[in-house]
Amino acid sequence: MIEIGARSTTVVTNNHIAIIVSNSMFISEPVVNWKYNDPRVRFEIPVGVAYGSDVRLVERLLLEVAKENADVLKEPPPDVCFREFGEISLNFVLRIWNQNHVHRKLALYSALNFAIYDKFSGHGIEIPFPQRVLHIRSGALESNGVSHSA
Repeated sequence: MIEIGARSTTVVTNNHIAIIVSNSMFISEPVVNWKYNDPRVRFEIPVGVAYGSDVRLVERLLLEVAKENADVLKEPPPDVCFREFGEISLNFVLRIWNQNHVHRKLALYSALNFAIYDKFSGHGIEIPFPQRVLHIRSGALESNGVSHSA
């Protein structure tokens, strides 16, 4: 925060953008304070892998990535959740705790994503991408009583 006035409060984002917020917003809307009573914050890194992947290997590799990153706290320990069977992927979440990157979370996400990509590539785990299959069938189309071949 930079300034608290009678009618508004000025806050500065992590990107150094000043935002003027009406004080009435603080009464009517929830206020998020990432470090209010504890400097530790949990981050969730979503990861999708191809169907057919060894899910236990995926879990182990994600935990290795967390263990190898110096910015990931040992306590509470990181964990992996198998979130869902997605449309094109098996979706996991690596949940880690950190206290240094609360205001620079993109740097932490990026470091972990690079490490996940490298770790998966080294173990043959595929990260899928959306694909579409088109079925084209031939037949006759009729338009204004005129028959056309398709």
